[in-house]
Amino acid sequence: DMAGLISKINRSSMGPLPACYSSS
Repeated sequence: DMAGLISKINRSSMGPLPACYSSS
């Protein structure tokens, strides 16, 4: 889904994401 795709891209760029941002 869209959120999962964005999460994957952001994870690749930044590494571990904040929990609140990751769940959005």
